Amino acid sequence: MPVGALEKPLEKKFPPKGPHDIVISDVGAHKMWIARHYNCYEPNTCIISNGFATMGIGVPGAIAAKLINPDKKVLAIVGDGSFMMNNQELETALRIKTPIVVLIFNDSNYGLIKWKQEEQYGKSCYVNFTNPDFVKLAESMYAKGYRVEKAEDLISTLEKAFKQNVPFKFFATSSIDALIHSIESSVSPKATSYTEMFSYKAMEMILKGYQEIAKNGPDARFSLLNKFLLASNYAGIAFGNAGCGAVHAMSYPLGANYHVPHGESNYQMFIGVFKTYYRLKPQGKITKLNKFLASILNCKESEVYTKIEELLNVLIPKKQLREYGVKEDELKEFTQSVMTKQGRLMANNYTELNEQTVYEI
Repeated sequence: MPVGALEKPLEKKFPPKGPHDIVISDVGAHKMWIARHYNCYEPNTCIISNGFATMGIGVPGAIAAKLINPDKKVLAIVGDGSFMMNNQELETALRIKTPIVVLIFNDSNYGLIKWKQEEQYGKSCYVNFTNPDFVKLAESMYAKGYRVEKAEDLISTLEKAFKQNVPFKFFATSSIDALIHSIESSVSPKATSYTEMFSYKAMEMILKGYQEIAKNGPDARFSLLNKFLLASNYAGIAFGNAGCGAVHAMSYPLGANYHVPHGESNYQMFIGVFKTYYRLKPQGKITKLNKFLASILNCKESEVYTKIEELLNVLIPKKQLREYGVKEDELKEFTQSVMTKQGRLMANNYTELNEQTVYEI
């Protein structure tokens, strides 16, 4: 839509609207409309480079603003030309868990340059280009993308975007990793009463949170984020002292070779490893663990890993390894890599796993 179509939304109510929140405008025709129509109430809350930065400042500038002001909403307003110069920084924002919102003016040309050419020469040249589907581009980086077709839809769409915070898949993979940290460390030979206290509390908080999400949907996580953050810290204390074992050791070849998020690759190995532990050595620390998990999951002790898998599948449906591109003849390579390069982690196994057992898992 034309940039000028946003004049009324800008003047009426334009998130982020809190007086302390921050808007950063990239360079381009849209900058003129932001300068004229965005109501700014405090210093350093509407940042426009005014020639002191080139095209592409918007997204990295917003990331920097959010890092410095983590409690404020940050909106980058960019043209499609500027965005295409630095769109890879969306991955940076997601990787470092820095939630920003990016509003793209999509008209498939360098608008300000085109306007100046037409004003001076009566025509324009080399200013038009073809854009990707920005919604799909966002989703390819595990961000959430929205398409705004009409000016009157802008405000409600931005409000949805600011509620997203960290995308659900990032939340899911990160929290699954924390859950596995807590469970693996609880059966480590290095576990103590001190580390187990943190392990079990983390398990309880994360699994009960997942039950809420399974019952009420992905948006239920927003009211639970502080609890998940605390649980992740508990899990970190536990595995930082007691260590993790075969699940992490076996997940590394998958994650490294096929770029699978760490929590997701851990999940691929977790159920198989712990069912094997239980089969090989049913009496020991795993007895206490299974009893505790059964009390939370309301099931028999022999069913806990099946129930956990059902719960985790609500967050991330479990795939076959071949869906990531893994070939059967690579499994022996992966197994040898685990056995020869991950001895530090395999030393923390609940019970010994030999090469054949690792291959079977």
